[in-house]
Amino acid sequence: MQVQVHGYRVELGWVEAALRGLPGIFDAVVLAVPTPDGSVELASAHTGPAGPAHDTAGSAAEDLRDALRRRLPPYMVPARLTSVDANGEADRTAVRRLLGGTATD
Repeated sequence: MQVQVHGYRVELGWVEAALRGLPGIFDAVVLAVPTPDGSVELASAHTGPAGPAHDTAGSAAEDLRDALRRRLPPYMVPARLTSVDANGEADRTAVRRLLGGTATD
């Protein structure tokens, strides 16, 4: 699905594929979520080593962002990276609730 983010058309599947291609990432879902100023940003949820849902922070987030920047244009790198514990494929509806996505995702 294509979405408009900061004036660019972004294919969410490409961002998801880039995340899935990184070591330690088993599955990923990327959504376009509204921001307080009315614009849209990308937010992702990814599965990896087991653990509770949490925003990826510090060096782990920077490592993921650096790896994504090597694979994607800057506007396609999600603003939020959230690690979730999941068995199997990610549930888009549950991820949408977690990330605050909208029906246009």
